[in-house]
Amino acid sequence: TTPAPRTGPLDQDPETKKAVDLFSHVVESIQLLDQSQLLKDQNERLFYSKALFVNITEPKLKAALVPERWLRLIRDGKDIGYSYVIEEVASGMPRKGEPMAIQARNTSGIRVGVRSRSFPDPGVQNDAESWSWVAMDKKQEEWSNVLVTQNDNATDPKLKHIVSSENGVTTWRVKPVRDDSMQSQNNPGVRMVDDYRLTVTRNTGEPIIKQLPAFYLPKSIDHLLPRLVPLTEPKGFMFATYVNDQKEVIRRYVDVGKPGQFTLGGKTIHAVPVNDRVGLEGSVTTHYMTPEGEYLGSVNVDSKITILPTDKATLEKMWKNVNLTRPSDVEGAPGATTAPVH
Repeated sequence: TTPAPRTGPLDQDPETKKAVDLFSHVVESIQLLDQSQLLKDQNERLFYSKALFVNITEPKLKAALVPERWLRLIRDGKDIGYSYVIEEVASGMPRKGEPMAIQARNTSGIRVGVRSRSFPDPGVQNDAESWSWVAMDKKQEEWSNVLVTQNDNATDPKLKHIVSSENGVTTWRVKPVRDDSMQSQNNPGVRMVDDYRLTVTRNTGEPIIKQLPAFYLPKSIDHLLPRLVPLTEPKGFMFATYVNDQKEVIRRYVDVGKPGQFTLGGKTIHAVPVNDRVGLEGSVTTHYMTPEGEYLGSVNVDSKITILPTDKATLEKMWKNVNLTRPSDVEGAPGATTAPVH
């Protein structure tokens, strides 16, 4: 919509002529983008993802677990933090006030605990604890994240010490829904559909509820993914993952590359690269795996972040007051571990 005179010839009005010229240039610059190749690629990835989900069996999950791991966090060649990781078979999340006998419920699964500390900037310390649990059938999940930020540079006292927490529960069930197209004398017009949803609660803001696609990736399996994808041939996968910062379920693309020689942490390694990105044009993190499936480290070129496996003794020498204890048990009543699955 552009101003134009109510009377007189429009081609004589300078403002109308400017608007017509601009519109003509815009129309001439429009190009029809062919999305068919993108759709074909996504369909192929979903096919491989579905096959992978079928093959992520209980024995394969258990075989991928490493009871304890210690990791160095390096940015642009300088150590800025570390992580201690626990992976174990369990029947739910570890909860405060519950003895192990009570925590051992009927649903078998795996859980992953991570304690990390980082110093992203001078005067800033981040301490994080997280737990995630998923049932062996991948239809129940729960997780918890706690982040404590100590910022000595902040002028506002409220920003010097910030605690944020987040909890998620995923459940799957089959439920009846009304379908008017099926109404008949002998049919009440009801069909059964999958109800797969994620509920996220935070210490700030309202709960977040998201309907999930069948290719959603639970967080515990997300953590193990580079050790679960087949490394014998180049192949692409697509999953859906919940991104905490964006509060959205976003597509995640994973590509297994060809084995070769690479440089990691200043050393030459023979490895299979697994490229991992959130979003079609997201920043790529490359996980380097041995052909046998052993994790060698990860690199993100954009953030200049490198993660390298190490051992407890090395971290204790590198860091003063290092905390390599098991993450704390989580607060609250059981979530997904007691949710019914029909």
